Amino acid sequence: ERFDRETSQAASGGALLQATGARRIARGGPEPMLLRPVREAPDPRTGGTIRIAEGPRTRILVPCFVRFEATATRRAPRAYFLTAPGPEIVARLEMHGIRFFRQEESVTHAVEIHTVRGATREETPFQKHHLRGTSWDVTAGERTFGPGDLRIPMEQPLARLAFHLLDPQGDDGLPVWNFFDEPLDRGPGTEFPVYGLRG
Repeated sequence: ERFDRETSQAASGGALLQATGARRIARGGPEPMLLRPVREAPDPRTGGTIRIAEGPRTRILVPCFVRFEATATRRAPRAYFLTAPGPEIVARLEMHGIRFFRQEESVTHAVEIHTVRGATREETPFQKHHLRGTSWDVTAGERTFGPGDLRIPMEQPLARLAFHLLDPQGDDGLPVWNFFDEPLDRGPGTEFPVYGLRG
């Protein structure tokens, strides 16, 4: 709960820093891990069984052979706007439990705008996807968002996940995994339908 609260507070204040790239580094030493006993209990909602962690925590050291570090970071916006989102994108947000709202009225905001400079598509499939790579021109300007467009506030516990999925500059989000192929296939000069609210 504390981590969720701190994430929400950082995002609402425009101070949430998130990695947009990472590289793998080798680690020779052990890493600490906390273990805690669990007990099984009936789940009143489903009738199944759940596991509840309780009791004292035990600190152990485990071998760590691989670790990642950020190669680039940037501050997350206060919110994202998605124009004319496809059902598969909405379903993915719902599946992950990310909170979003559909616009009921038109609003105009100063936002961060990503325009495609160049886009690539891997010929060899990976996990049944042809991964995308994109370079961007980033500007600021006003845009109007109308009924049916999505607003994803970053003042929520899953703000880091929302950033990972939606941010155009991320290296493993929905644009990479073919959820935005239609605008990317239009090529250079195409305005990307995800906008970051900075003010």
